[in-house]
Amino acid sequence: MKIKSLIASVAVVMAGNVVADQSLIGTGAPVGTVPVGILTTSSLYGELQASQLGADCVGDTTKACKPSISSIELLSLMKTDISSSWASYGLDVSGFAAPNIGVCGTIDGDEATKVAASRVGLGCSQAAPAGAFSIVASQFGVPQADMTVCMGALEASSVGAIGFAAMNDSVASTYDNVKFDGEAPELANLLAGNYTMHADVFSTDGVPAGAAPVGGTAPQHAVGINFGASDYCAPSSTQNAPSLVE
Repeated sequence: MKIKSLIASVAVVMAGNVVADQSLIGTGAPVGTVPVGILTTSSLYGELQASQLGADCVGDTTKACKPSISSIELLSLMKTDISSSWASYGLDVSGFAAPNIGVCGTIDGDEATKVAASRVGLGCSQAAPAGAFSIVASQFGVPQADMTVCMGALEASSVGAIGFAAMNDSVASTYDNVKFDGEAPELANLLAGNYTMHADVFSTDGVPAGAAPVGGTAPQHAVGINFGASDYCAPSSTQNAPSLVE
C-alpha cells in the first residue's frame, strides 16, 4: 500500500499512558471509575462533523457539534478488514490519504481497547475475540498494539482512524473524541448514568485525577453484587440507585 511509505517517513515520538499507577483491568476491589472515550484523527472528526451535523459544525469544538458513533456502528468498525472503506459508512474520503478504516489498539495489547471491545460485545463470551478484531492499522505499517504511536502516525498521515483511551489519560486530550450512543465521554455523564463505556480503575496511590471514587452512583463492573471484586466483562451496576430524572 502507498500509505506504508507515507507513514514510514513520519517520526512519531509520544509517551504512553502517563496516569501514574493506573490500570483499567483487575480482579480485586477498584478505587474508582473513568469514562473510556473513542478518539479520532482530525481528518475523520471533521468529516464526521460535516456528515452528521453540517458544514457549519466543522472545526467547532463545542459539545453541540460533537459527532457520535453508536454501539452498533462501533462494533462494525472494530470488525472491518482491508477492503472496508469509510465511504461504506457514508463518509466523503476525498480528504483522506487512504479510504481504509484504521482502528488503533488491540484487544490483547491495550486495556482501553479491551474495555471498549467488551462494551460492544466483542470479547468475553466470544471465543478468540482478538481474531475478529480489525488488523487494518497494522497493514498500514504502524504498531497497532501501541494505541498512542498508532494514532500519532495515522494522524500525521491524514488517515481516518479511531482509538480508545481512559479520559483521564493525557493522550485523550491530544485527539478529538466523539460521543458514544449520543453521549459525550464526560465524568458527569458517566455518574449520571448517561455515558456507558467505562473502566474500573485500580491504583495503589488512591483515586487518580479525572476518575470518580467507587460507591454511590459510580458505575462498576462488579462481580454480581460483590462490589469488592471486578470483572471488565461484567455489566455495569451502581451501589446506589441513579436518578431517572434528567
